[in-house]
Parts: sequence; C-alpha cells; structure tokens
Amino acid sequence: MFSDSRPRRDTTNCINARQGDTPLIKYLSIGIDKHYAITPLDGSGCGPWYAYNGYSLARLIYYYVLVSRDFSFVLKEINGRTVLEWMIHCTDYGLSGDSDDLLDYGINDNLLELENTKNYEHYVPSPNGERYWAYKAIAMLAKAAGKDYSRLLAKADLIKKLIKDKLWNKEEQWLCCLDKEGKRKTAYSIQIFDLLRTGVLDDEMEQGILTHLNEREFLSRHGVHSLAKTDPGYYAADMDWSGPGIYAGDVEIIEDLYKSNHPQAAEDILKRVLWWGERMPYYPQAIRADVIDYRRSSNEGINGRANCIAGPCAAQGIIWGMFGLEMHLSGEITINPRPPSLSKRIALKGLGVWNKKLDIEADRNSFSVKVDNKTIVSNIGKALTLNLFA
Repeated sequence: MFSDSRPRRDTTNCINARQGDTPLIKYLSIGIDKHYAITPLDGSGCGPWYAYNGYSLARLIYYYVLVSRDFSFVLKEINGRTVLEWMIHCTDYGLSGDSDDLLDYGINDNLLELENTKNYEHYVPSPNGERYWAYKAIAMLAKAAGKDYSRLLAKADLIKKLIKDKLWNKEEQWLCCLDKEGKRKTAYSIQIFDLLRTGVLDDEMEQGILTHLNEREFLSRHGVHSLAKTDPGYYAADMDWSGPGIYAGDVEIIEDLYKSNHPQAAEDILKRVLWWGERMPYYPQAIRADVIDYRRSSNEGINGRANCIAGPCAAQGIIWGMFGLEMHLSGEITINPRPPSLSKRIALKGLGVWNKKLDIEADRNSFSVKVDNKTIVSNIGKALTLNLFA
C-alpha cells in the first residue's frame, strides 16, 4: 500500500512547493529526513535529522488533520511520496537498524545530550515507544482517507511487544536501553514518563515507572527533576535534562498523568509548579525544582534560553488534562474533567473547538458543558462525548 522507497530526487536544498501551499507542505518539501527545521529567510532546510523528528512530524500532521478535517491532505504527494508515506518513512528513520525491530537512534548527541552519563543511547525506550503512537495515528489517518490500515496496526502491535520484551526491566520497574552489543543500560530520565501518553505501556509497566515518581528520586518541593537524584549521571549544571529541574515543555507530564488516569499524581506535580505562573512572566528553557529559580548561567558554560516556545504546555495540562478534553477524527469530543482538591470549582469559558464555542464548569460532584445554548450535565467520573457536527 505505502512505498518505502527513497525520494525521487534529492531535496536537501530544494523547495518543491507551490506558492500558497501551507507551511506544513513547505516543511515536508525541505528534505525532512535530512533536517529538523526551516530557515525562515529562504525556506531551506537547516540542521541535522534529530531523533524525535519522526514522532514530532506524526503528531504535527495528525493534529493538523484533526483540527482542519482535511482528510485528503494525507494523500497529497510531495517529492515522490504521499504525506502518509512521509509519516511512515520518518517514523522508521533511525540512524541504523531494521524498521521491523526497535531502532538504533545513535549516540547521546542525537538524543537527550546528557552531560554526565552515556546510558541513554542506541536502542532507547523513547522515541522507540513513540513509534507505537505514531503508527496508531497513521492508521487512523489512513482509515479516514479510505486507505487500508491493517498493516499499520500490526506494526504498532509489534513495536509494543518489542518494547516490553526487550526493554522492560521487571526488577527495576523501569525501561532500560540497549547498547550496540545488546547490553542493558539504565538512565532514570524524565523522558520515560513521556511514554504514558503513547499507549505503549501495559498496566505493569505503567504502575512500575510511577513508583519512581517520589521525593527520593524525581520530585522536589518546587517541581520535577529531569534525571532522578539517585542516578549516577545526575549533573547539577545541566538542570533541564540531567539535573535539578526540567525543560519547560516537560511540564506536559501533568497532562500525561491526567490522561493516563492518574489524577492525584498529576495534581501533586501541578501544586509543585504553580509558582511558575506566580513568579515568571514567561517560561525560560530550564526551570529548577529544588528551589524557586531558573537556569541563569553556570561555570560549566551551560546557559539556557530566556524564554521558551514550550511554555503553552502548562495550559495544555489544564485544558487537555484537568478538563479532560479529547478531540476525535470522527468529529466527536470527549469531556471528562478531574477537579483538583485545591479548588472547589473550575471553569473554562469560550473554548473554540472546530466551529463551536464550549463553556465547561465543574465542581467536586458534577460538571456541565454548554454548546449552542444547550447545557448538558454529567457526574464527575462519567465522561461526556458530543458530536459537534451532528
């Protein structure tokens, strides 16, 4: 059904997109399997391929189609491949390895760039685990576009099995990495919690990794640590990936915990980081968890950006996590709020979803959703699903 052949021509320095095409089309036209970004001045590709490009591309396209409802977009041909084929190609585009197995994502420099450990390299849980979500998403897009999707679901199931069989360490209740020789290495990175959003973890794995979300390892009074305090690779100067803080975008762990049905754990972290909104007008790249502060500078020369585009992740945690909103390709939306103990009532007013405006209010016992002057009420814990195009 979908070809895995190489592009018909080299697109490294070529934009094969028409004037008026969407920025996403232009992005796919730069030689996306060679670069991670677009140069704003001339639209050419820049930088190398990065380990998380494939997953990021899959999410970008999935949510573009979800919001635009342009299901034919995935059949558009760009430089010899349809958009669906580009998604498959980039999801399986590891630095080396067989696409029917876990992918070897290379050395530390292409992954988390941990400063004081090389234990997160080669056959890593993330982004290998994200490939499961990507194939599920690609299958849904293929189905919506009227294409056969059974092979894609089978590929997702295979990836899920390989993650459990090869990377799950039952004794440590954690996901390990495999080096080039197949030897297990362990890095207690916050990156592992990203897999909560993918569906690749079974109950044993999910409950296992959550046992590490405690004060001795990842938690401090003012937030979450990027690397467990007990990990030998812990490095105080590199706070956003291997030290006493996190990359601002990793506050999405709140959303992940809500959506994976762990509202108490989500609320616990939310309480720890509420000072972000009280103390900072915008979020910098690296925010500390051990004290109320952010990375300013260090003797090691590791500096951070003063502001970060990932700041909206905090809002995501509230809208998609606490309020439990989920949009579906079918045109339905699910609302399942989990009001926190720190507030008797929560409300979200004027939320634009497709062509509708929603008002959502919830207290400890019930919640209401107002759409087009019609109000629907449900009990907390009993999700509402509405078809906004009915």
